[in-house]
Amino acid sequence: MARVLENERLLIEVEERGSQLVRIYDKKNDREVLWNADPAFWPKHSPLLFPMIGASYEKKYRVNGKEYDMPNHGFAWTSDFTFVDVEDGLAAELASSAESKEKYPYDFKVTVGHKLDGNKIIVSWKVENTGADEMLYSIGAHPAFMMPEGKKTSDMYLAFPGKSDLPFYRIAKSGCALKDDVKTLPLDADSCVKITEDFWNEDVYIFDHQELDEVALYHEDKTPYVIIHSEGFPYFGVWTKPNAPFVCLEPWQGRCDVDGYTGELKDKDGIRKLEAGKAEEFSYVIEIE
Repeated sequence: MARVLENERLLIEVEERGSQLVRIYDKKNDREVLWNADPAFWPKHSPLLFPMIGASYEKKYRVNGKEYDMPNHGFAWTSDFTFVDVEDGLAAELASSAESKEKYPYDFKVTVGHKLDGNKIIVSWKVENTGADEMLYSIGAHPAFMMPEGKKTSDMYLAFPGKSDLPFYRIAKSGCALKDDVKTLPLDADSCVKITEDFWNEDVYIFDHQELDEVALYHEDKTPYVIIHSEGFPYFGVWTKPNAPFVCLEPWQGRCDVDGYTGELKDKDGIRKLEAGKAEEFSYVIEIE
C-alpha cells in the first residue's frame, strides 16, 4: 500500500514495491504529473535502478571471474522495501538477503527518501556497504512524466539550461551503449530542442559526463513544466516510447554496459566503488511548475 505525503502545493504517493514514487498530483494546476503506468505504453512510474542501470551485455556480468545474471535495471525496483520512521518525509530501506546474493554478491543497505519543499520533491539515496569487501554498484532514477492534458510529446521542448549543442549516444539492440557512435543534439539559443515526431526513433539519449545540473520539459511557449535538478550526476538519460504520452528524465550514477562488454564489473565505465563499512549519499530534485 502506498504512503502519502503532501503540502499546500503537491501530493505524492510512494509504494513499498521498489520504494517507487507512484503519484505526483499538482494541486495548483489540478493535474497528475507522474506517468500513470498504463501498460499499453509502459507499466511503470518511477523505478529505482540498482545495483545496475540499463542492460548488462547479454544480461550477465562478472565479479572475480564468476558470472552472474542480472535483469535490466537491477532488482531493487521489483523488491519490497520497508518503510522506516523519519522526522519529515518518507523513507524506506532495502537490505541484502540470501536471495539477492545469488545474483549480486554484496552485502548492502539502500535507503530511499522523499521530502517536499513547496513545489519541489527531494529524492535521496543512501547506499551502505555492510560487507567486508569493496562493493561495486550503480544507482539511478527513471521517473516518467505525463504530458499535460491534450498535449503530445511533440508539443513540448527539452531544455538543458546554460548548454549549447550536446554530444550523446544511443543503445544497440542489446540494450547496451553504442559509445563509439557519438552524435550531437543541436540546441537553440534558449538551450532547447523541439521534440519532433521522430525524435524517439532511436530510443534513449545517453549524456555522458556533460555536467547536466538541470534538465527540463518546457511547454510550447518555453515555460517550464517539469525540471530535474541533478547536480553531481555524471550521466543522464532521456527516453520514451514512440507515440507514448510521457517522457522520462533520468539522472544516473553509472550507466549500462558498452555494447559487447565482457570484462570484469570493476572495469566497467562508470561503476561506483564503495569501501567496506562506508556509505555514499546522493539526491536529485523534481520541480513542478
